[in-house]
Amino acid sequence: MSHYRKLETEFTSRAILREALKAAGVPFEEAQPGEELELQGWGKQTRRATFAIRASREAGAIARYADVGWQWDPETKRFVELLDSMETHRTEATRDRIRREYAVATTIAQARTRGLTVKREDQPNGAIRLRVVGQVQASGLVSGL
Repeated sequence: MSHYRKLETEFTSRAILREALKAAGVPFEEAQPGEELELQGWGKQTRRATFAIRASREAGAIARYADVGWQWDPETKRFVELLDSMETHRTEATRDRIRREYAVATTIAQARTRGLTVKREDQPNGAIRLRVVGQVQASGLVSGL
């Protein structure tokens, strides 16, 4: 029997999760602040989420049987990934891509807050190389990167 699962994530920023979904090339919907989207699961199961990837029977669809989403958990201050057990393996590669893009976007955002420039280089093998350019000041010392 199919059912929704909640998977803990390290996603703590709505803006960075939005950026990661865009960078991963995933078609998604985002709820307005203070609102939630309804996810449709197998049968008539529903869940509420901030972000949703809609299920589709079309060729190349990420999810075929149930919507996939991310819901904000105010207790842990992180997003929880919601997916139907039937979609776990089908969506694994896409979810890995989103996690990778989230890590890249987080790294770039943190570097920028320190006044550094980050250049992204996508490698032919799928790896992502980040080149940090600039100087960071730590403990009164200036060091080049």
